Amino acid sequence: MNAPMFPIEMRTDSAGADALETLLRACDTAFVPPLSSRVDVQAYARKIAAHARRFEAWDGAQLAGLLAMYCNDTATRTAFVTSVSVAPGYARRGIGGALLRQAIDAARTAGMQLLSLETGAANAAALALYRKYGFAPIEQAGDTLRLALKLS
Repeated sequence: MNAPMFPIEMRTDSAGADALETLLRACDTAFVPPLSSRVDVQAYARKIAAHARRFEAWDGAQLAGLLAMYCNDTATRTAFVTSVSVAPGYARRGIGGALLRQAIDAARTAGMQLLSLETGAANAAALALYRKYGFAPIEQAGDTLRLALKLS
C-alpha cells in the first residue's frame, strides 16, 4: 500500500465549498455514471463542506484528492463514505489509498463498526481500490453497488 508521492500534503477538514466543488467538477467523468448526472455538484460540495468529515490531499494550493465521510450514525455505528475523488493527473499516485486509510482509522476511532460506500458497478478502478482495502459487496441496486468493511 503505497504512500502518496510528494509534494502531496494530507490535511483534514480544511477545504471550503469552492475548492470541493472545483475538485468534484474535475473528477466528474471519473464517476460511473458521472457525478453531475446524479447530483447538483455545487449543492453537494456545500453539503460536504458543512456536514462531512473530510480527508484531503493537497498539492500546494490545489486540492488533489478528497474522501468525505459521515460518521454520525450512532444507532447502527455505521460510517458512510459519500465521496472519494482524485483529480485527473493525480491518479495512480497512492492518494486514494492514503485517504481511505485515514477514513478507516477515523471511523474505528469514532467507535463505528461498519464503513460503507456506494459506487458504480461498472467503475472498475474504484472497485479495485475498495477491494484492496477489504471492502466487500453487500447489495446491488441497478448500476449501483454498495460495499462495506467491518471495522470491529
